[in-house]
Amino acid sequence: MADDQDILAETLKFTYVEINERLSKFVPDKVWKSPAAQRYALNQKIELAPPSQAMQEQCMLEILEEVSNKIGEQYESAWLIDGQRMLSPLDLPIQARILVVSRGEEFCGIRNLEKFEGVPTQSLRENVGGATYVN
Repeated sequence: MADDQDILAETLKFTYVEINERLSKFVPDKVWKSPAAQRYALNQKIELAPPSQAMQEQCMLEILEEVSNKIGEQYESAWLIDGQRMLSPLDLPIQARILVVSRGEEFCGIRNLEKFEGVPTQSLRENVGGATYVN
C-alpha cells in the first residue's frame, strides 16, 4: 500500500506481491531435499542457511521495483503499517499482511486507520517522529 494515503479515500494505491515465493529462493536445494528439514516451516528452513545481508537487501529492492512497476510510481523504502522500516523480507513478521511503500526515506503513515474494520474504535493513532503508532 502506498504511504500517506487516507484509507477511506475512494481510490487507494495498492497491489499484491507474493513474498513467500521470494523467500523460498533463499532456501538452498540441500535443505529442500533434506528429509529432516521437511517438518520445518519456511522461516525455519531459511534460518538453517541464512542468505547474506546483501542478498536480503537486493530482494527487498526487487520487491520495491515490482510494486513501483505495478502502481506506476517509483518507491524507495518499505515499512510495516506501524512505521517500522523493512530492509529485508526476512524482517517481515509472519503475521504481517500489509507493507507500506514510500517514495522517499520518510514514513508518513496511513490516515483514518483507526476507522478501518477490525481495529477497535477506541484505538489511538498518533504520528511521532515520522512513525504511525496504533494502540
